[in-house]
Amino acid sequence: MLDKKASEAVRNNRRAPPFSSRERHTGGQHTPMLTQFNQLIIFFLLLIGLLPGLLGLIGIFKTSKRELIETKGTNFMKVASFTAFQVEKIVEEKLEAIKRLSSLPTVLNILTFSEENSIMEIRNLRKIIMPELAARFFIANIYNAKSEIVFSSRPATKEETVLAADPKLISKVLKEGKILVSDIMIDDKGSNYSIDIYAPIRNDNGGNAGVLATRHEVNSLFETITNVGIGKTGHANLVTSAGYIIVCPIYPPRSHHLSDKLMNTISSKHAGWTITADDGHGSTNSIIGFSPINFNVENLSPESFGNEKWYIFTRQEPSETFQSIRKFKNSAIGYAALVVIMVIGIGVYAWREILKAQKALQAEVVYMERAESIKQLMLSFQRLIVDPFERFERWLDEMKNDPFSSKSGQNRIDRMKSHLQKVNSVLKHFEYYTQADTFKPQKMDIIKVVGETLYLLDYMIDSERMDVNFSRPEEPLILMGQPKLLNIVFMNILLNAIQAVGKQGAINVSVKRNNGWCICKVSDNGAGIPKSEIDSIFDPFYTTKKGHKGYGMGLAVSRGIIKKHDGIITVLSSEDEGTEVSVKLKLVENIE
Repeated sequence: MLDKKASEAVRNNRRAPPFSSRERHTGGQHTPMLTQFNQLIIFFLLLIGLLPGLLGLIGIFKTSKRELIETKGTNFMKVASFTAFQVEKIVEEKLEAIKRLSSLPTVLNILTFSEENSIMEIRNLRKIIMPELAARFFIANIYNAKSEIVFSSRPATKEETVLAADPKLISKVLKEGKILVSDIMIDDKGSNYSIDIYAPIRNDNGGNAGVLATRHEVNSLFETITNVGIGKTGHANLVTSAGYIIVCPIYPPRSHHLSDKLMNTISSKHAGWTITADDGHGSTNSIIGFSPINFNVENLSPESFGNEKWYIFTRQEPSETFQSIRKFKNSAIGYAALVVIMVIGIGVYAWREILKAQKALQAEVVYMERAESIKQLMLSFQRLIVDPFERFERWLDEMKNDPFSSKSGQNRIDRMKSHLQKVNSVLKHFEYYTQADTFKPQKMDIIKVVGETLYLLDYMIDSERMDVNFSRPEEPLILMGQPKLLNIVFMNILLNAIQAVGKQGAINVSVKRNNGWCICKVSDNGAGIPKSEIDSIFDPFYTTKKGHKGYGMGLAVSRGIIKKHDGIITVLSSEDEGTEVSVKLKLVENIE
């Protein structure tokens, strides 16, 4: 019996390779090498697919992270700059008010007039100026050139409310003639903030006749800072050049100190932002923004504010700052994992397809080799047996025509001729199987070929009372082929269907056009083909028919004929449900 592993798998409307469900080998030592080569191909495919995607995601993540950090830092810097601007305006407003007050003639008159006239000027000052002074929340004292107090905005009996000015600062202002601002003073409760401002009182000659010393409540300045909010945990701080945080909504004033390294960064002439290892609040790797406070006031002493500069810096808890970055990171990891899974899936699919294609190629080689061997065998068999059979048939005819032969002898001769015709039918199939090289296509109408085949089988259909339905389009379907050979194909397919359904069965035949192709289908409601045998139905001499009803050459011959027509023949069958044979042929419009 011929090797059945040389057959081709049949699948409905799929370009499945031969032997797709069975193991095939062409020469034991080549398969492992090809498998290793396929694995190497898949490895490089995965590498080529994964690396650009992963590198791209890493690049996108790094770029996006850098941009997010820059956006955060720029935002913190802008908040610090705006807060510094507000502080500057509050302090500058107070300094300008003191400069205007110190330049009033009434203030100079108190220092230069006689005692009697000075008393009158003091009364005028209290009557006219003091309501405004009280509204601005400050105390004002006037000192002469000897640093002696000559006027106070508060009654002298209330010692606790009289400004106790530093004589050294008064002497310094009298000597330099510049406005001087003290360091920030905080009451015992830590709720009220104030500063002392010293302004020179100039005489008509441009000299310094005295000093105007004022004390201001600057709670609004600190409220401006403490009211700054960035998200849930972000806030602004006022810090001196010495590193002490004066205003912080979290810690008490001057209770914590910034590191020298951070102060070197903050002590800049321009606003900016940075990532610091220590933000002075117990957090690491924090993004902070900072901005210097620059008072644009003429004649301001550089020794103001305790001989220190002020800075605003903004910060936020890193957990909140980098929350969006972490979310983006998680998304990037998720996308990367998805890319990896997709590429691996594609790689595995490609690997399996390559293996299937390799096995199909191996099987096709086996099939072609065996088919060629069978072809040569059949040619030799034909040459050996045709001539003796023809002589035997002529001898039977002579015996039948012999007038002296008995009736029983003639009956035996008829039975012998019947068997001989069956053998001739097999030999005829051999002839078609071995005539591949003599294929001469011509223009033909496939509908006509199928119709003629049904007409030839009409006697069998009527005798078995079968229900045959033939659907086809009105216009002809022209293709390049050999009508006689295609007639053999549809004869074999229809005979198989007739034998499968038996009496009162149903057969549906359809011919239709589909995108430049002709699709011919023959379906029946017969017993179907077992799954274990579906892969062998195109093998020569293989038959599923029982009781010597077939020789296993019909589909093998049909497959060869359809292949010569550059077509496809497929079989779809389910046991106990029926079989559908589909033939796909290229129409003449699709042929150049």
